[in-house]
Order: sequence, then structure tokens, then C-alpha cells
Amino acid sequence: MICPKCGEAIEDGAVYCEHCGEEIHIVPDFDIDIDFAAQVLAREMIESEQRIAQEQAERIAFRKRKIKFALFGAVALGILLLGSLLGYSIYTKSYSYQIKQANVAIQNEDYKEAAVYLEKAYAFDETDMDLLLDLAESYLRSEQIERFVASLEKVILESKATEAQQVKAYTKLISYYDSKKEYEAIVKLLDGCSISQISIEYQRYIALAPEFSYPEGEYESMVPLKLSSNTTGKIYYTVDGSIPKEQEDMLYTAPLFLEAGEHVVSAIFVNEYGIVSDVVSKEYIVELAVPGAPEVYVSSGTYNSPTMIEILEFDDITVYYTVDGTFPSNQSTLYKGPIPMPLGNSVFRFVGYNEDGVAGEVTEREYSLVLDTNLTVDSACYDVIKKMMDIGKISDTIGTAVGVDGWYKYQFQYPIRIEGQGDFYVIAEVLQDISGNREKTGTYYGVNIDDRNIYKLSKDESGNYLLEGF
Repeated sequence: MICPKCGEAIEDGAVYCEHCGEEIHIVPDFDIDIDFAAQVLAREMIESEQRIAQEQAERIAFRKRKIKFALFGAVALGILLLGSLLGYSIYTKSYSYQIKQANVAIQNEDYKEAAVYLEKAYAFDETDMDLLLDLAESYLRSEQIERFVASLEKVILESKATEAQQVKAYTKLISYYDSKKEYEAIVKLLDGCSISQISIEYQRYIALAPEFSYPEGEYESMVPLKLSSNTTGKIYYTVDGSIPKEQEDMLYTAPLFLEAGEHVVSAIFVNEYGIVSDVVSKEYIVELAVPGAPEVYVSSGTYNSPTMIEILEFDDITVYYTVDGTFPSNQSTLYKGPIPMPLGNSVFRFVGYNEDGVAGEVTEREYSLVLDTNLTVDSACYDVIKKMMDIGKISDTIGTAVGVDGWYKYQFQYPIRIEGQGDFYVIAEVLQDISGNREKTGTYYGVNIDDRNIYKLSKDESGNYLLEGF
């Protein structure tokens, strides 16, 4: 007997299949052919069931494998995603990422955000001064002024910064302070600067104390003291040792002429930005050499013939004189050579001034000149008028002349002696205009005091008078 389920042989009359445990139903015996057909059918069924079971098992195994691969893929994908997230997280904290984001922010003109990224980048290497300079620029543009100043000051003080980087830092800071007119801050910044390029380029902000053209000390001549400054501005000074202030009456505009005495000159310089320099003071003691009294060759006294008054001249002494008894000064008549002694009584006073403008003692002379002649000065002048009428220069005694806007007048000057020719009165020709103003024409005449002959006078190269006839 065959088990209908597993196809194994079983004993006749058995209720269960010992091999698979299938319950056996006892049926009546059939015809052998029928029985055989039934057996074949049963086998086919069994085989079909076995095939179905195997296919089902294979499907279950495939499904398990599929699930296994799916789980592996999911795990792999998870690991990949986790790795990507971890890598991105690391990248967002990298130097290059911060720089990239900072550049994007700068392009968008969001300088505050740019500063944040640059700060993170700078944290990677705090010796990167170029990056710190860029960070300072972002601070400035985002109006974080304290951070801007602090960053640039760090570049200036950083020993690892190059001179070029420090120059950039100085330039940025000075430009900012200048825009805000904070000139005192510029001066403070430059005060500690050892870079010559910066000191020279921005020296206009520095108010150095004025320079004196003469060192302090003792002098034997007047000191023409000049004060100067290093740049554009104003100098204020005092000459009594007091501290100068910014007021117009102490404004330096021209050299200070320090004459005899003790002088303490103090000065300050105020540049165009209102920065005031330190006070500088210098002491000068001037003991001027006093020139001696002029030496006059002609002594005081009475004279009866024309006489020239002459003095001994020195190259470094200038002599002035008066003839009216007043005391002379450098505003009186300048002595240029021998002076004809006037007729009558006269008092001459002479004084010499040295190159420093110091006056010496005065020399005084009194003279009385009376000529031995009957020709008066008025008569001599009248003789010249008549002569001018005779030659047709004037038409009347008041000096009318054709084509002349005014009148010719003839004035006595002084008596002279011409060696070998005699003594003469010198008469000057003067043109008087309608307003009464008189001006010498440069023509002179000489009237001989003995024979009253009249001559035109001229001078040779040595200054000696020459007579010319009509």
C-alpha cells in the first residue's frame, strides 16, 4: 500500500503512514486498473504538491534574500548619508568654507555677515595679518568701529606682521581718523610710528616745535631771528619768556630783530589741523658794539671863504646829519660826500649807524661863514634871471616860458670855490607848477662873487665842478 502523501510503502491495514504521519483512509478494493490509475494520479498530485512546496520554499528564500539585500542597502545608504552629513558638517567648519561664504557675503554687500565668516577663518590662523586686514575692512563697512580700530592696532603691534602690512594698517586708520577730523588720534598714532614711509607721508599732521635760525647765546650784533615750521600752519611767539597763545598780536610774520639787551623768545606752532606743538624757548643776550662819533675834518669857527665840510668815512658805518641844530637819526639827511658850508651861522650834528642799526655818539660843529664880497644872494639870483631872459629861455622875471606848464624859478644853494677859477654862488633852476609845487630841473648856474659872471655848472667823474660858458 502506498502513502498518498509521501508515496512511501505502508503496511496493509495501517491507519497512519509511519514516514510522514498522514492518516490513511481504508477504501474498498478496486479494480487493479482503477487502482493503478489512482496510484498514478496520487503520485502526480504528490509530485505537484512537492513542486508547489519547493517553489514556495524558493520564493520564501528569495524573499528572505531580497529583504536581506534591502536591509544591507538601507544600512549602506544610511552609512553613506551619515558620512555625507558628517563630511558636510566638517566642511562647514573649514577655513575654505568660511572664506567662500565671506566672499559671497561681500558680493552681497552684507559686511556684517562677512565679518562673522572672516572671524571664523581667522580663528584657524591668528598670524594671518592679511586676513586680519580684510576683517578690519568688513568691521569698518559694517560700522563696528571699535573692532575695526582694534584689528588694525593689532596688525601695527604684531611682531610677525610685515612692514607692508603695517603700512596698510596705518594708512587705513589715518584715513578713517581724517574723515572724522580726529586729528589728535592721528598724532597719537604717528607718535609711536617707527616706519619712515609713514612718518614722511603724514608729517603734515605732526606739529613740531618751531625751529630758530640762531642758537641761543651771546651776540655782539643785532640778531635777525627767523622762526620756521615743518609744514603749513602758524607760529605764535613771545619775547618775554611767557608761553605764547593763539592770538593775532603774537603771530609770527617776519624776522624778529633782537637788539641790545636780554631776550627770551618762546614759540609754538599750530598746524592746519589745529594741532599745537610743544613750546620751545631760547635766550639771547645781545651786547651791540657802539660806533664811535664821526670824525669831522673842519673844526667849528668863523670862515671867510667857501669851505667843504668833510668827515672820515668807514665802510661799515653810515652817517646822517642835520644843519638846524636838531639831533640826527637814521631818518635825517644821508651823508654822501663833502658838504658846502652854508652862508651865515649853522650848527651841524653828525651821527653814525653800524650795520646792526646801532647809533653812536653825535659829533657837533658850529660854523659862521661870511664872504668878502658885495654881491648878495638875491642879486646873484636876479642876475641869473636876467641872463635867462637875454638868451630867451624865459620871457619875464616871474619865469614864464613858452611851451612850459609853469614857471622857472632860480634859488640860491650854497657858495663854492673852484680851484683856479674863484668863488661862486650856486644857483639851482626850479620848475614851479600851477599848484605851487617846485622841483629842481637838474640845471645849475654859478655866479662869480667878484665879477658877477654867470656860467653853467657841471661835474666831472670825480664830482668836481666845471664851468661852461653860454
